[in-house]
Amino acid sequence: MTNLKSFLAATTLTASLTIAGCASPSATNATGYEYADVLEMSERQADLSTFAAAIYDAGLEPTLSGPGPVTVFAPSDSAFEKLPEGTVSMLLEERNETQLRGILTYHMVGTTFTGADLSNSILNSANIYTITTLNGQSLTARIDDGEIVLVDNKGNEATIVATDINGSNGVVHVIDTVLMPR
Repeated sequence: MTNLKSFLAATTLTASLTIAGCASPSATNATGYEYADVLEMSERQADLSTFAAAIYDAGLEPTLSGPGPVTVFAPSDSAFEKLPEGTVSMLLEERNETQLRGILTYHMVGTTFTGADLSNSILNSANIYTITTLNGQSLTARIDDGEIVLVDNKGNEATIVATDINGSNGVVHVIDTVLMPR
């Protein structure tokens, strides 16, 4: 798992590349891929295949491939596996597109938050920082034992396990639990 020190080290590298002018669409990011939009970056991550498929089923590809900025807290495949049996297949049914869209947009923010940005915001807010998501509901972020933890409106907690997967229009952070809106 990525701890706060890793967040800051990765962000320092990213900031150095940006300052040096290397963070252009033709440069490569920390994952070794050319900069692509957040949707492509999500698709390229082996542990985000369920999330990427859900984005298409919910019709949200314009949100993640548009101009941005967008930050995505993308649940890993193992996060989706934690849901009760049958939940994912039920959500992927066409009749549940609105519910799926609400859940997925609860994992998105209409600005760019790097790992360091998020850490600093939490530390500057007495270890409790509120984030408004694209579906209009909020998440609470805090730091526990050097890791960033997101808490949804139902009290579920997700730890950020990988940070700063940078795209041309935003950033993806991988989380270990699917967050649920009200």
